[in-house]
This record gives sequence, C-alpha cells and structure tokens, in this order.
Amino acid sequence: MTPRFLLGAALLWWGWRTGHYFTGALLAVLAEAPRLLRPRYVLGDDDFRRIATLCTIIFVALLAWLFASAEGARTSYAVLTTLTWLPAVLMPLLLAQQLSSAGRVPLSAMFRYVRKLKQRLPSTPDPAVDLLPIYFAVCLVASSIPNRRDALFYAGAALLVAWALAEAAKLERAGLDACIVENVGDVPLFRDSVPPVTTAAMAVLVHEVRRATAMKVGVNMLRNACAEALSVAHVCGADFIRCNVVIGAYVTDQGIIQGCAAELARLRRALDSDVAILGDVHVKHAHPLFDVAIEYAAQDLAERGGVDAVIVSGPRSPIPMRQNQRYEVESAKWNASCS
Repeated sequence: MTPRFLLGAALLWWGWRTGHYFTGALLAVLAEAPRLLRPRYVLGDDDFRRIATLCTIIFVALLAWLFASAEGARTSYAVLTTLTWLPAVLMPLLLAQQLSSAGRVPLSAMFRYVRKLKQRLPSTPDPAVDLLPIYFAVCLVASSIPNRRDALFYAGAALLVAWALAEAAKLERAGLDACIVENVGDVPLFRDSVPPVTTAAMAVLVHEVRRATAMKVGVNMLRNACAEALSVAHVCGADFIRCNVVIGAYVTDQGIIQGCAAELARLRRALDSDVAILGDVHVKHAHPLFDVAIEYAAQDLAERGGVDAVIVSGPRSPIPMRQNQRYEVESAKWNASCS
C-alpha cells in the first residue's frame, strides 16, 4: 500500500510538469477518493480484463488520433504525447483495484499472453499485482517526458521518492526492533506453497528492505510457505521467518494445513542457516483439528517443533490476543529436554 496522498501528489506533480493543471488535479482527487470510501465491490477476473481492455482501447485510439492529426515527425510526437497521458489512460484500472474487495489486479488481466498460457496450461500461476506503486512510477516517468530541463523537476522527483521511503522508515523511528515482509495482499492465499514468481518478488522486496533499515527483518510467506520463506530469508540476509503452522493440523480458509516442522528443520540444517524460526501457537484465522490447551500447544511447538520463539495472536486480524492467552503461554513450564 502506498502512503496516503502520495499518488495525489504525484498526479499534481504530473499536471504541473505537463501543463495539464486541471486534469492533474482531477486525477489526484480520483486516485485518493477511494481511500475515503467504504464501499468495495467484488470484481472477478473477467471484470478486470474488460477494464484493462478499455484502457488499451483508449491508449490505441489516442495514439492513432495524435498520429493522424500531427505534421512532420508524427511518429515520435504521437508516441511521446500518448505516453505523457498514461496516468489518465490507466486511471480506470487503478480505480478498479482500489474499489475492489481484492485490492489487487490479476496479471492475466493486463497481459493477453498470460491468458492464452492459462488456457493451454490451467496450472499457470496468475499472481495478483498491486498497481499503486507501478502507477506512482508511471506518473514520475510521464511527468519527465516534456523534458523541461530545470532543477525543480529533479528536486520534486527526489522529494516524492523520499516520501515513499520515509513511510518505510516510520517503524524504525517508532523504536520497533523488527519488521516483517509478507505477502498479506495475495488473497486468496495458497495453502502451503506459493508460485515461483511470488518467491522471486519476495526475495527482491526482502533484499531492499534489508538494505534500507537497521531493524531486524523477517519473512512471512502466506499462508504456510515456510520453506520458501526460509530460503528467501537465508539468501537475502534476513533474521527470522514466521511460520503459521509448524506442528499439528489447523482448519483454515485455505483448507486443512498440516505442520512442516521436520522439513523446515532439515532445510535449515542443509542450508547451514542461522535464520530464526518463529512459530504461531493457535494461529489466527484458523482452528486446531484437535483442541489442545494453548499452554501445552506452545510447549510442543518449542520442544517438538524446534522453533526459536512462539507467537501468540488474536483470533483474526486486527483483533488482539486475550490477556489470559499471553499469561497461559508465559506461565507454561518450558523444558527442551523432556520427551
């Protein structure tokens, strides 16, 4: 999620640099308004495809009109002017994401190649993409196309990027010791593994966060892709992972998820990794198949699951845990040598 008003500022900046002041202001209002509105709509893949097709039609029509109406170097003029208007062309797709309950756009909606590949091979991954940071970058690029060579452009662009990075630093300035990078927006979530593209994307994100902060950095790949999380954390130099279901079996909205303690321990040993494993006890958005008291489940998690720390959470986000849950876990008798 981009910081509030960042897209609006980027669009005002675009309007100023291109001379389209009114259009920039209107687009800024449209980009920020959905954050203030509660209604969200259930949009399927077909709906996103239609909206993406509409954006494509607008782009092609604008390009053709500019090419036909220009004189002289028509091709370069038409292409550059059309690219300048990309923030306006892509606005319908941005609004669709912001007003949808999913909050993401499927990759197949934007690329016909992915759709055709899915038709031939239904198991082809179709990850959901967050357009907001991409749209922010498009605004910066489009605002630079008029090529007005003055110091204000570079200063303004640097300020916008700094604003985005400052949001990432808020946790550190608040005095927190650690942060977690997780794919919480990838709903609906996969059960116990994720597509390779998600693993690759998480590796890039974790690497950049690790470079930008002095805090401890963790990785959580939902819903329970703990082997992938450990691999990413090890390669990128992160400090820990969070694994939702290390031991036992839980009924979740992704189905039944079973523990992966044995595989995780052996993977960490094979990698010779010092990445810590944090495991959830009575993890949120789930219910254990057999009802074990939380203090005993926590003991099993540490002594038989091999985790380095136990996480206690509420029944679902953002509901906090009950105070007695914390007391019961803290008062449990830990004995790593017991059998």
